[in-house]
Amino acid sequence: MIRFYTDHLHPSYSKDYTEPKGGAHDNTVSDDFVNCFNSQKVNYLDLGCAGAAIVEAMYKKEHNAFGVDGSDVQKKQELNSWGRIPERLFNADITEPFHFIDEDTNEKFKFDVISAWDVLEHLYEDKLPGFCDNLKNNLKSDGYFVCGIADFEDEGYHVTLHNKEWWVDMFDKNGIVLITDIFDEVARRSSFELKLGIK
Repeated sequence: MIRFYTDHLHPSYSKDYTEPKGGAHDNTVSDDFVNCFNSQKVNYLDLGCAGAAIVEAMYKKEHNAFGVDGSDVQKKQELNSWGRIPERLFNADITEPFHFIDEDTNEKFKFDVISAWDVLEHLYEDKLPGFCDNLKNNLKSDGYFVCGIADFEDEGYHVTLHNKEWWVDMFDKNGIVLITDIFDEVARRSSFELKLGIK
């Protein structure tokens, strides 16, 4: 069994927790993204998973899929995938340390693919190094991180607004390198998408 560990269940400083919007209602999935992995089974983690439709879609295709979100609204009401696969979904502040343990081996469980769709712009700039540390600590050395990032205002929910070049430089300074800026994901609200890996 895979267990999730964190000392920071919620980002209490964030409007996404105190007045949840996306975390309370979003529940979209991209078949194009899910179908990228038809030829292999992967350990998959979606950060800022909201209703976790993409986690459930990956799980139904027999991937070892999990999700983490800062808002607990859908968990409390057992909405969407939180009511169907609760053992695979967790609450946490994704900018603070967390990890997974495989209880069969008592070793850290790491992921082939981690994603964050329309999430990073919701994170305060000074919290991004902590987010990057989580990527490095939970991603396999040959795994990759994919994300869609928005660069437009959204009523105070989008708190870090920068262009693609800024984000690439930020990741690079935190030990994560750009692989490509094109990925087979049909973005929801993203302005651009990135695929990255550990340096």
